[in-house]
Amino acid sequence: GEGEGGGAGVAAESGAGDDGFGGDVAADGVGSVGAAALRAAAALANARARDEPGYAFSVRDSVLGISPVIDLTVGASASVRGDVEQRAELVAACGHGKNGALAVLQRGIQPELVTEVEAGTLPGLRGTWTVFRGEDVSSQTSSSSSPPFHSYLVIALASSTMVLETGEELKEVSEQVEMVTDTRTVCCGNVFASSLTRIVQVHPKGVRVLDGAKMTQDFSTNDLAPSSDPSDDAEIVAASVCDPYVFVVMSDGSLAVLKGDETNGTLLSLSNETIAKLPRGADVTAACLVDDGVLTADHPGLDKRAPGFLRRGCDSPIVETDAERDEKSERSTSMLALARVGGSVELYALPSCDKIWAADGLSEGVAVLAPVGSAAARENQRRSAAAAASATLSASTASLETSPPPEIVEMRVDAFERAHERPLLTAIRGDGSVLAYRAFLCPPGAGGVKRGAGRSQLRFARVPLDVEGGLDGGSGSSVSSSGTAGTASRLTRFEGIGDRGGIRGVFVSGARPLWLVARRSRVLALPMRGEALANRAVSFSCFHNRNCEHGFILGTAAGGARICQIPSKMHYEAAWPVRKLALKCTPHHVRYLPDFKLYALSTSTLTKWREPKVEEDDSHFATLVNTRRAKAMARGGVEEQFAIRLLVPGTLESAWQHTLDPGEHVQTISNVQLRNTRTGALQSLLVAGTAFPGGEDTPCRGRALLFDVAWRMRSSGLGSHTGGTPEWIGRLACVREAKMACTALSGLEGNLVVAVGNKLIVHSWDGESLTPVAFFDTPLHTVTVNVVKNFILLGDLHKGAFFLRWKDTGHEKLLTQLAKDFEHMDVAATEFLVDGSALSMLAADTTGNCFSFSYDPKSTESWKGQKLLTKASFHVGSPVNRMVRYKLRAPVRAPNAPPPSAAEQKRVANRHAVFHGTLDGSLGVLAPTDKETHEKLQKLQRCLTSAALNSPAGLNSRSFRHVKTFEGRETRAPAAHEILDGDVLASFERMPWRMQQTLAAAAGMRRDEALELFRKISESAEFV
Repeated sequence: GEGEGGGAGVAAESGAGDDGFGGDVAADGVGSVGAAALRAAAALANARARDEPGYAFSVRDSVLGISPVIDLTVGASASVRGDVEQRAELVAACGHGKNGALAVLQRGIQPELVTEVEAGTLPGLRGTWTVFRGEDVSSQTSSSSSPPFHSYLVIALASSTMVLETGEELKEVSEQVEMVTDTRTVCCGNVFASSLTRIVQVHPKGVRVLDGAKMTQDFSTNDLAPSSDPSDDAEIVAASVCDPYVFVVMSDGSLAVLKGDETNGTLLSLSNETIAKLPRGADVTAACLVDDGVLTADHPGLDKRAPGFLRRGCDSPIVETDAERDEKSERSTSMLALARVGGSVELYALPSCDKIWAADGLSEGVAVLAPVGSAAARENQRRSAAAAASATLSASTASLETSPPPEIVEMRVDAFERAHERPLLTAIRGDGSVLAYRAFLCPPGAGGVKRGAGRSQLRFARVPLDVEGGLDGGSGSSVSSSGTAGTASRLTRFEGIGDRGGIRGVFVSGARPLWLVARRSRVLALPMRGEALANRAVSFSCFHNRNCEHGFILGTAAGGARICQIPSKMHYEAAWPVRKLALKCTPHHVRYLPDFKLYALSTSTLTKWREPKVEEDDSHFATLVNTRRAKAMARGGVEEQFAIRLLVPGTLESAWQHTLDPGEHVQTISNVQLRNTRTGALQSLLVAGTAFPGGEDTPCRGRALLFDVAWRMRSSGLGSHTGGTPEWIGRLACVREAKMACTALSGLEGNLVVAVGNKLIVHSWDGESLTPVAFFDTPLHTVTVNVVKNFILLGDLHKGAFFLRWKDTGHEKLLTQLAKDFEHMDVAATEFLVDGSALSMLAADTTGNCFSFSYDPKSTESWKGQKLLTKASFHVGSPVNRMVRYKLRAPVRAPNAPPPSAAEQKRVANRHAVFHGTLDGSLGVLAPTDKETHEKLQKLQRCLTSAALNSPAGLNSRSFRHVKTFEGRETRAPAAHEILDGDVLASFERMPWRMQQTLAAAAGMRRDEALELFRKISESAEFV
């Protein structure tokens, strides 16, 4: 495979403390087993296997997992210097026993600012590049195994260039370095290695080569033009540098290629006859140099790796000269990739400039790019013709777009060692959409390749990218004969950013920057978070410096530069980067305390049985102790002991801990605000509901524990004038005994509502004790209690959902049932879904189904308001164990958009979405949307599921999302399938251009209108 070493080589993280509830946090290799422990176990097994026949196993890689998700919460992370908005994170409690852990998840990459150049300091910023000097490369490589530090930072402005030396601090050396500084820089990079490293600067009037600060070569546009009569006003509009070649495109349409001679560190221009084999620049929309030297196996899983993957799948030239035969043994691994007008892509060998491969359909976005004339290419043409014919038939009934796809304006082809060894083609269309393709070799006898073919056939398969926001709206820098000098490249290769070897991939600049991270032969599309939308990224460059190791520089359209690093100890294995901290104990509940900006965590661990003291007249407790003793002896003389901790955001270090009595289990924890009946003041408290389970034959008691949380200055012990350090402390303010288990609780308009056994009891708070003021008889066993204002949503383990209202008029305190779900359902999680003034109820059962309910007493189906109406149902696929609600931020409006109405402002300001976590470790989001958008996208979803979407293994996505029931369970009445399936709708963005037009027309809208709806939904449900 192409693993990176993964978690088997990660560093350990320090944990909560040295107590019995966590201790030091272990390395997160497999579960909480450290990498060192894995290697030691493998070495021991191999040592034993030397004398005994059998298999020997060694750990090669490990994959991080977060299943099962026991609990979930949304909280605010610790602020980092340079943040322009509050950081939010998703914290999940997962695992069991020694594999218990906390997983901190973030949507996308949130950079940490090291330093910045204020906006406006670099007006007209066009691009940034970091380069090496030969002397720095040779000296640092010989003295250390780590990569060398960058020597210069080159900044291209609108009409000039700045050169900064990157030492202890950034110092401008534009006068000392012999670069062209009176005009902008088009491209800059390094060629050759070791002490012969040269800096290549491409500017509109030519190419300059430098050895450190001294110029060694200078090419003008007249020297580069292949024709005998070059135009005097021709300028270089685009360029690409890839050791040892430099490729440039002139404004008059001419192309030029410089080849490096590594023996003396010079560049030489290819002959006019060789350049004549390339197409004219007027026919080229994008171009890039390709390095095909990464060691790659022909097919996944093979150990034999060799350079030249693209070459092995390309056809040889028809005519081979004697010089090419002599050169065949040491053939160059460099190639030239061109995108032609019409959307085709071609590969040319260097230095011969012979065309060795061509395919159509890149701008169309076809599923597979196959060589022209192959069976797969003919199938692509057939499908495109069928889509065009379908569009023609639909044009009479709907307004249909028939415009061709935009041209490819930028592209690059990269391969990443140990991450994505097969070449990855990344391209940007003129509408701003990003396309990605992975190269593969189709062997003879498969995919239409003839069995008698002497070699496998090179093809590119499209890689699905989950790009939030749809279209970017901006066009990349065009590479064409008529193009003018534009901004710098939007596609930038990056490697070694971050700790533990760093991440690698392609960065996409723009209004919504995107990281295409190559990992385990996959491509993850991670958005940039924590950056203001006004900071539109116009350039990106890696930056490795002693003061900012493995970082990067982000140039903004406002004329500023931000030097950043990515957060450490993050794992980029999925769409949500995760940082996992092993606890060495079982986590049960995790909650964010917004009033204190802390996390509360309940955990349990096994402790040695200790005989408790039993009063003679307490027969119930004596029976409970006997039952607990029998269970403990059956488990080896141990029983579970729970503890409650307070964790600091960011590091998640334990700030305070309270250990409960042995045998007392924490059932729920929450942060509530209680109104003191004596003073009328609100007091924020941490409340925990507990139980003493002893089995079905033993009565189960419970307690409600109220903790007062505060911080104090801890004395340093050196005198009163030296001050101290702040620390969080908790104080047990109140204990409320209960005759049954306290399974769920929440705050209710200054009161505390607690589910005690089969009763729901509302308590008032006088600052010292809790007093029951109202109750409601619940059916069997309450598992969840959710509160919005004075409305209560209650979930029962076997009797479904109940909707209650709290009434407090001063002289009357009453809990009233408004409606309930009359059908059988084993509820596992519930939550409210808020959309302005509309309130919906969500409930998930143990089968993996999710239901949306509404309370509508005016409907005849609601039995005069007594029945909750099932508005929609959705099969998640795995049992949902926890739902958590979070507030959506208001969408960003365009500068020229009309101001919203008062009703719209109110609705947008009060919108909430719901996260849910499942037992298999998957995460999902349920978000509200407006009626018009829902109707349009529902039509599009029907078109996708009925005609266009080819589901894996012939499965039907619509049938899969229908409600499932275990055998022997009661079935519910079928509900409407009104919830939009984000996975199905996301497939629309991955379809070819003409297919998108046809499906959008069938749904009664245009292609760009459908993508705009996706963008709005993505922005409205954005998690920051």
